[in-house]
Amino acid sequence: MGHVPFAEKDSIYDSYRAVVNSLYDKFELSRRGARMESFENSLNEMGGDHNRLIRERERLLRIYEQRRSEIKTYENNMGFLSARSKNADSMLRDMQRRMQRLRDDLADLEAKIKSIDSKL
Repeated sequence: MGHVPFAEKDSIYDSYRAVVNSLYDKFELSRRGARMESFENSLNEMGGDHNRLIRERERLLRIYEQRRSEIKTYENNMGFLSARSKNADSMLRDMQRRMQRLRDDLADLEAKIKSIDSKL
């Protein structure tokens, strides 16, 4: 790439991150669909085993509650940070990305729990 003027490095880095994030989002969506299909196949393999389905549902509910707790912790921590410095802004963006991933996980877990409920 060569020499990058110091005054332009932030804008170039932001452009780079935007492209990388968009590619990551596209890739993640396809992976999410494949994971849900795999989960549906494993539920079908369980068949009519009511106890296994209930245990799996309880396991997913525990994970769901853990994710919700993590989101609340991040939201609480974000309230203590100020965006006055460049490092704080970077930390806030990182925390927001993590929170979005957790929210995506929550949506996936909800779909899995509903899928189990339909089998019960």
